[in-house]
Amino acid sequence: VLGYIGIGLGISGSIFASIEAISMQYFNPIFLKNILDSSKKKRTEAWNSMAKQIVPIYILASFFTIAMSEVLISIVASEKFHDSYVYIMFGVVIEFFRVMTNLLNNVSQSEYKTTETIKPYLVGFIISLGLLSSFDFGTDYFMIPLVLGLAYFSVFIYMYLNMKKLLDIKYDVNILKAILFSLPFLMVYFINVTDINLVLNLLVVSTFGLYFLFAVWLFHKHNLRENT
Repeated sequence: VLGYIGIGLGISGSIFASIEAISMQYFNPIFLKNILDSSKKKRTEAWNSMAKQIVPIYILASFFTIAMSEVLISIVASEKFHDSYVYIMFGVVIEFFRVMTNLLNNVSQSEYKTTETIKPYLVGFIISLGLLSSFDFGTDYFMIPLVLGLAYFSVFIYMYLNMKKLLDIKYDVNILKAILFSLPFLMVYFINVTDINLVLNLLVVSTFGLYFLFAVWLFHKHNLRENT
């Protein structure tokens, strides 16, 4: 069972790690340039602008990963691990709050107050360790990633409140638009991925992957137009 959990969380973790790395490689230098020798107001605007660009990417990535979970399992794992796609969905929740928390870390770095990030992570560690050691979940193994998701959510909320004290940050994100752009991913559920071969599964992932990139490009283009 731990193998099922490991595969599921590993796949979602790999996808989000790649998306986060590419996103930050592009946007972080822009953010650092904008906060260099700037006022507190300018640093706030710089973070808000970066969040406006990146958060929709993470929302799209969440829907993409959840929708593609069965297809991805069919590609990377043997048939006996097929049911572990459920843990990919749990992993998406964990990874979403992890990358959102990492995004908030930029606030502490811009204000040279990185010690403000210690308490949120400590609270998350205590919550996860406390719940996992205090309760016997028996065969309800899905509770393990659920507890981890709760811990990461707690870290995110605490981190946001701490960073809000340093800068007047806000999420100026059109969440509804991001969700609407994510709806085409649900078309994958009209495909019986268990009955098609590896090549067709790769074609399905590639097709929806291209749409994911197209949606990200549309968001980025729209935000650039607003800023000019």
